[in-house]
Amino acid sequence: MKNLSLDPQQDRKAAPCTLLDAIHRRHTSRIFIPKALSRRHLSQLMWAAYGINRADGHRTVPSAMGLYPLRIYAFMPEGVYLYNPVDSTLEAVVEGDHRTLAGMQDFVPEAPISIVIYSDYDTFRTGNPDVDKVFEGNEAWVSALDAGAVAENVYLYCSSEDINVVERMMVDAAAVAQLLGLPPSYHFQVAMTVGYGA
Repeated sequence: MKNLSLDPQQDRKAAPCTLLDAIHRRHTSRIFIPKALSRRHLSQLMWAAYGINRADGHRTVPSAMGLYPLRIYAFMPEGVYLYNPVDSTLEAVVEGDHRTLAGMQDFVPEAPISIVIYSDYDTFRTGNPDVDKVFEGNEAWVSALDAGAVAENVYLYCSSEDINVVERMMVDAAAVAQLLGLPPSYHFQVAMTVGYGA
């Protein structure tokens, strides 16, 4: 299994759909066909979720003190990948179709991709005592805030491209962590299933 190169999006112009159009059409759908997302859609989806949109390395979503603790995993038929926004790649993690682990609902394995988001709490240990004191004991809500921004970006992108999406919490996080070999500092946040509708 190889890494997948995505099309860089940082210097591209926005799609013609306006933000208000996307908000107006934003909805949840649990109907998916198994057709793979096009390279363009996959590239733009991942960039919208957590990509870099400025020369200073900041991203498409806010994050407290610019720490960006989230790790975005893509469960696809050929394997599980970790999104690398710096290189615009999906890095191969585990080969094989593990989409059933990405969610407990029947429709999850039918969709071409599920995004599973974890937060690495070790990111909040910066070595600066003043900063670390702010985050100590607050990792969960800070991570949830970041994950919520990612989820909304994904929803609005999918709305703008007429792609179906559903946000989900029904994931066996322990099984996913075991499959991916995640350390104890990684904590599940949210999952999203994405694909074309019937």
